[in-house]
Amino acid sequence: MDKMILGLLLLKELTIYEIKNAIQTYLSDMSSSSMGAIQAAIKKLLANDMIGYNECVSNGVNKKIYHITEKGKGCFLEWLSTPMSIKKAKNIELSKMYFMGLVMDEKRTDLIQAYIDEQKIKLKGLHEIRNTSSNIDKQVDAFMESNRDKPKHLERLRSCTGKQTNEECIRDIAAFSLATLDYGIQSTEFEITWYENLKEKLEKGK
Repeated sequence: MDKMILGLLLLKELTIYEIKNAIQTYLSDMSSSSMGAIQAAIKKLLANDMIGYNECVSNGVNKKIYHITEKGKGCFLEWLSTPMSIKKAKNIELSKMYFMGLVMDEKRTDLIQAYIDEQKIKLKGLHEIRNTSSNIDKQVDAFMESNRDKPKHLERLRSCTGKQTNEECIRDIAAFSLATLDYGIQSTEFEITWYENLKEKLEKGK
C-alpha cells in the first residue's frame, strides 16, 4: 500500500480521497482501497518523512494535498528497481476453491456463479477504462496541459526515467499503465472462462 501511494504521489499531488479513487480505479487487483488502510499507510509515510502535505480551502472545505518528498522518491525507486517476485503474487481467495469439496453440492455452482458475475462486472469496468484511455497521444497531451505550470514536477519525472523530453517520459508512463490494464483485462477474461468451464462440468456431474 505505501509503495503504491508513493508512486501515485510521484505522478501527481493528491488528496486522500483522490488517492482512494486512483487505487480503486487502477490498482484494485493489487491493493485494498479501504480508507482505513490508506490512512494507516499515509500516517506511516508522514512519520518517515516520505511524504508531506499542503493545506488549502476549497468550497469552504479544508483539504490536505499530499506530495512525495525526495526521501520518498528514493525509497520508491529503490523498491521499483527490484525484480518482481512470484512469491508475492498470492491469491488468498483461491484457497476457497481448494476446499470447495467440503461445501454441499447444491451450493457449489451458486458460489462459482456469484464469483463469475462479480468478475464480469469488473471486466466491464476495465473495458470502460481501456476505451477512455487507449489513445496515448491524448493522455500525453492532457498530462502536459495539466502540468504546464509545474516544470519542477516534470523534471522530477524525467529524472526517474532518464528521458530527454517530457513527452517521451509521459509516453512511457502511459504505455506501462495501459499494459497493466491489459493484463487485468486478459487475466479477468481467463478467470471467467475457467470458472464457467468448471461450473459446466459440475452441472454435468463430471
